[in-house]
Amino acid sequence: MTNEELVKLIQNGEYVSENMEQLYMQNKGFIYKIVHNRTDNINELDDLMQQAYFGLYNAALKYNQEEMACSFISILKFYILNSIRDNGNFTVRMNYYVYKYKKIRNDYHQKYDYYPDDDYMCKVLKVGIKGLNYIKQCATASIVSLNTFIGEEDNTELGDIIPDESIENFDVIVEREDLKRIVNSTLSKLSSREEHILRELYYKNRTLESVGNDTGIGRERVRQLKERGLRNLRKDTQFVKATEDYRSYIPTRHIGLNEFKRTGTSSVEWSVMQMERQSIDNTIAEIRAQFGL
Repeated sequence: MTNEELVKLIQNGEYVSENMEQLYMQNKGFIYKIVHNRTDNINELDDLMQQAYFGLYNAALKYNQEEMACSFISILKFYILNSIRDNGNFTVRMNYYVYKYKKIRNDYHQKYDYYPDDDYMCKVLKVGIKGLNYIKQCATASIVSLNTFIGEEDNTELGDIIPDESIENFDVIVEREDLKRIVNSTLSKLSSREEHILRELYYKNRTLESVGNDTGIGRERVRQLKERGLRNLRKDTQFVKATEDYRSYIPTRHIGLNEFKRTGTSSVEWSVMQMERQSIDNTIAEIRAQFGL
């Protein structure tokens, strides 16, 4: 059975546990290759493979062959990388699953005076038995408090951003905050003038002329500083690698593979354009229209 056929069955709620297991097994080599490139520590490999399982689940849940016009395997890498990007993101995502797991069990127990079985939990959480068992382990260990800060330089607490029901909204929050930290950290390495101009142009959506008027320089000089700033960003290999991971998500979630190839917006510029946006999903169309893409 093809990946696409299995995904359709999973989305229809048909033998979710068995089909997720089959989907995992027939893509295990691909998943292993991605995970193995992310760590030199053999002790971390098993944990990362389990994290990647949740990336596989999210990819299966959100894949739409007709709208995305690409194969399932072509979107899978992004979801895996998004799931294992760093320990902070993984902790946030796992806490969401643990939160949902405990809430569902407690609500069920209050209503029926006994706890639901594994089949019920798999169906409600939309995970296979492997995923459910890992959630149970995390729940038992209480891996992270809801008062844990999301990042070292971020005072937002996990409990402040967990939604009541929608994991899709939760994913958008994590994606936006992660990308924003990457962009802001890299921008701070530029000269003060380059950073200021990029923020004014992309964050505040100002024109070259208006920025030039405020800074006392001409439109052409603003353009030159903008291009120099973007060039310097492109020289940061870590930044480029991170933005490539996000860019790989565009054709599958936002504008379609063929359209993405036609426009050719650079990963660096696209990432800068995402600064401080309210939602990645809701702003791609605005960005493309504004910049004539």
